[in-house]
Amino acid sequence: MAYEGESFALVAQDRLPEAKDKLERALTVARENQKLGHESMILQLLGELAMRTGDRSAATKYLEQSGQLAQKYNFYRTLGQSMIDLAGLYREAGDLKAAEMSASAGVGVSRRVGTDTTFREI
Repeated sequence: MAYEGESFALVAQDRLPEAKDKLERALTVARENQKLGHESMILQLLGELAMRTGDRSAATKYLEQSGQLAQKYNFYRTLGQSMIDLAGLYREAGDLKAAEMSASAGVGVSRRVGTDTTFREI
């Protein structure tokens, strides 16, 4: 979580390459410690950072990985945000069918946050 916090501060200072480095280090640590919730969230943050820098290919890759992991382990909050972010990327790329599917999935899963007894986050 410290790496994630540092990356937020770096993004706020527009130090994006350093923020990416922090997030990649955080991802390594999360994977080493098998912190699946953190891994999913960091992948989402890397995707959003890639979106901000205009790297749609990397953004899509990170967000799809985040969504798959979040779906597998019922991390609904992260899954919802990843799907909404993906919907925007797909829309910008002209893939309206994928955009609609991702948006629907994101909204649907977001409604489950706090209401599903199997809910787990991080």
